[in-house]
Amino acid sequence: MRRRLFPAGHRDVAEGLGKLAYTLTDMGRAAEAEPLLREALQMSERLSGPESFEVADASASLAWALLNGGSAAEAVPLAERALDIQRRLHSGDHPDVAQALVNLAYTRRDLGHAAEAEPLLQEGLDMFRRVYRGDHPDVAQSLHNLASLRHDLGRPAEAEPLYLQALEMRRRLYPGDHPAVAMSLGELAVVQRALGRLKEAEESARQAFEIYQRLFPEDHPTILTAMGNLAGIRLARGHAAQAEPLFIQVLELRRRTTHEDHPSLALSLNNLAFCRIDLRKLGQAEAGARDSVAMYRRLFPDGHPRLAVALSTLALALHLQGKTADAAALIREAETMVLKSEPPGGPLASRVLGIKKRILGT
Repeated sequence: MRRRLFPAGHRDVAEGLGKLAYTLTDMGRAAEAEPLLREALQMSERLSGPESFEVADASASLAWALLNGGSAAEAVPLAERALDIQRRLHSGDHPDVAQALVNLAYTRRDLGHAAEAEPLLQEGLDMFRRVYRGDHPDVAQSLHNLASLRHDLGRPAEAEPLYLQALEMRRRLYPGDHPAVAMSLGELAVVQRALGRLKEAEESARQAFEIYQRLFPEDHPTILTAMGNLAGIRLARGHAAQAEPLFIQVLELRRRTTHEDHPSLALSLNNLAFCRIDLRKLGQAEAGARDSVAMYRRLFPDGHPRLAVALSTLALALHLQGKTADAAALIREAETMVLKSEPPGGPLASRVLGIKKRILGT
């Protein structure tokens, strides 16, 4: 209706496009949201000027959709533009500046540049704390974000207290079932797993998964992530036979909802392949790992830590089948790639280096 009322464009039309796109992105349909957000950005530039709040907001929204669609490289300049505009619009502390800092950190992190993201997240958290005294959703989310990044950088012991702060704050903010509480539980499970506390990790992951099940349909992207996390912890506890059906279900649902190359689909392929290595279904594991590697290479032609993990999975599957030369070449490529983005103690680097030790003995 707004399009018919304002055929030449209007701020209300741009706002409506943005709201529809946000809903689509939240449903895991980032590819459908992207053209709507591009149109909203162009309309905002024309109607409000290139340095306006509307343009900053539209740039940030498009960056977020691109990030969710696996196009982090294209998202970075949009997130940088949004931050630049917000800093010019607000001379001191402001929640829009803090959020723009967080958004830029996310884009850099997804490109594999976690160390560059940390000071942005810390600055955003500090600003949110100055703006909002006491409990606030943005403070809780920023605690969560910084914890996740520090885990990525190989510092899980530093991440855990931040996750616990975020979880406690969210429980105060949202009594009962709430996605933010489930998110904190899920990420706490990941760091507990990294610290070797697998029984605690499984309990946290199970609670997160059950909350999501009560809130969302079975093919919602958040449920799939929680299901994959629970499966991964069961695999780490030596329960591969219990983990495999969950990994298969995640992959099938990802394929139903993702009709093109996407990082989440590549990850699901790799996770199932790694599980099948434990079950000694080596032919199936090799095929799945090859599919994962090929998809990651298409998504990240310049390399990515997740591609390195997929390469290491394929290398292990080949090694266990006696294909030692191919396995050695792949694990060396994986090691070089992952260490460009993470320190040796990082979660993905640790996994790759652990597999290297199994294959090469060093």
